Amino acid sequence: MSRLRHGLSGLLAVGLVLGGATLALASEGAGHPSSEQVLKLRIIQILGFAIVVAIFAIYVFPIVGRLLGQRSAKIAEDFDDVESRKQAALEAEKKAQADLADCERTSGEVLEAAGKEGVRLRQSLLQEADQAATRIRVKGRVEVEVEHAKTLLQCQNAYAQEAFAVTEQSLRGVIDRKRHDEIVARFFHDLDAIGG
Repeated sequence: MSRLRHGLSGLLAVGLVLGGATLALASEGAGHPSSEQVLKLRIIQILGFAIVVAIFAIYVFPIVGRLLGQRSAKIAEDFDDVESRKQAALEAEKKAQADLADCERTSGEVLEAAGKEGVRLRQSLLQEADQAATRIRVKGRVEVEVEHAKTLLQCQNAYAQEAFAVTEQSLRGVIDRKRHDEIVARFFHDLDAIGG
């Protein structure tokens, strides 16, 4: 920064000297300047311009060049950082897409397995229900047959008792022959109806 200050101070000094020289020449030819005065004025201007360029080249341009170089380096570094972040973001996106695809595949497999397990469980439950229904039907038939057999046995016992009672009365002579034949016929008829 001190070089820049020295350069600007020198530039100011040259500007003052050249300005003073220009004013001095302009005051000499206050009306119409002669060609010699114009030539001197042009030489002073060219000389002033050369000094200004030299001061800029020595003091200002290196500093500005260095600042521009630092800025260019910073911009290039920022671009490199942006590019590396972009690459990292693309890699993260690819990884996220791969993870998503893996999750979708895994969830599909889980759903498929759950569906298969549900079908298997349903079949198992239906088979158990069919077996239970078959057992209930068989048990019901057996119970009906047992009840039918018990009823038939009770009827047979009742008729047998009645037959014994009738026989006993017949033997005792209480019932006449015609009444006895009606009771025995009715007994066999009822017995056939129960058994058949």
